[in-house]
Amino acid sequence: VIEANNNGNNDNAGEAQRADNNLRSSLSTGPIFGDSPRGEGVSCELKSNVVMPHNRSLMPQWLNYTDALKDCRILRLFEEFSIYKIHLHNSVSSLIFSALQGKHLKNLTLSETNMCSAGFASLTEYLGSNTTLQWLTLDKNHIDDTVDTERFGKALRKHSQLEHLSLCDCHIGNNVNALSDILHSGVKYLYLGSNAIGSRGGFIIASYLTSNPPMESINLERNQLNDNDVTYFANSLKTNTRLRQLTLSANKFSLVGVKCLFKEIFNPTTLNDVADCNHTCTLHLFTKFFNPIQRVNVSSIDLDQPQSPIAEENKRNKILLALRIADSQLHYFGGLPLELMPFVLKLIQQEEVSTNKLTRIFQCM
Repeated sequence: VIEANNNGNNDNAGEAQRADNNLRSSLSTGPIFGDSPRGEGVSCELKSNVVMPHNRSLMPQWLNYTDALKDCRILRLFEEFSIYKIHLHNSVSSLIFSALQGKHLKNLTLSETNMCSAGFASLTEYLGSNTTLQWLTLDKNHIDDTVDTERFGKALRKHSQLEHLSLCDCHIGNNVNALSDILHSGVKYLYLGSNAIGSRGGFIIASYLTSNPPMESINLERNQLNDNDVTYFANSLKTNTRLRQLTLSANKFSLVGVKCLFKEIFNPTTLNDVADCNHTCTLHLFTKFFNPIQRVNVSSIDLDQPQSPIAEENKRNKILLALRIADSQLHYFGGLPLELMPFVLKLIQQEEVSTNKLTRIFQCM
C-alpha cells in the first residue's frame, strides 16, 4: 500500500513526493504475493491511498516490476492482480498486460488507473488470450467515444468464463453504443453504478432486460433515472424470468415510481394479480431503509427451469402475505369455489401458527 501522509500535515507537495518515493520503492522491490481472499491461490496488488498521476521518471522501475512479474515462479495459482489509484500510461499498460500473459488470472482489478483508449486496446488483446478470468473491475476509468467498446464487448462475449464486470463511475452516461456493447457482453453480474445514466440509457438497459437475457444481476444505483423510466423497467420485470437482482437505489424516483416498480413483484389487488407478479427478481430501491418486499423473492433460483420450485414457493408466500396484510379485503374470496375454502384456511392457519399471530381476516373466516 502506497501511503502518502503519515504525520497529518497539509503539505500537498510533500505528500505527493512521499507517495512517489514509496511507489518507486515498491516497484523496485517487485511484486509481493499474499493469500487470495476469494480462492486458494495468491494475489498481488499495488494500492495507493491518493491518486498518483503518471511519472515518466518511474519507467525504469515499471520495467523492473513487470519483468519480475513476468518471470515469477509461484507454487500456488496466481489468481488475482490489482492496481488502485495509480495512473497507467499506455506504455505501462502494455507492459503489465504482457507480463500477465499465461498467468491464468481469475480476478483482475484496475481501479482509477486513468486507462485510455490504448489501455483498453491492450486489455482487449489480453482478454483474447486469457481463458480463466471470472471477475473484471475497471471502476473510475473514463469510457468515452474514443474507447473501442465494440471490440471490447466482442472480447468479453468470446470469454466464456467471465461472469462479473464492474464499471462503476466510468462516465458512461447515455452513450448508447457503449451501453449496448457492454450489455451484450454476456456477463451475468454487471455493475454500472454512478455513471450518470439517464432516461436514454435506462431505455437501452430496460429493453435489453425485456429480452430475458442470461444476466442474473445488474446494479444501477446512484444514476439519474426518474419516474419517466419506471415503465421501461416495470415492463422488463413482466417478461424477465432470469434476473435475480435489480438495484436501482439512490436514483431520482418519487414515491409514485417506487410503488409502480414494487407492483411488478408484489401486487396485492387480487390474488390473480399476486400470482402474475415477477417471483424471481429481488428489487433494491433503498440504501438505508428496510425493504419488506426484498425478503419475499428468494435469489437462489434454478434458471434452467421456467417454473422453478423456489419461484412457485415465492408465489405461494406472496399470496399468503396478501391474505395476512389485507384485513378488510375479503373480496379476495369472492370467486373462490366453496370446496377450496378448507385448504385455503388451512394454509393461513399454518402461517399464523408459525408466527404466533391471528389476523382479523382469519378470525372473520
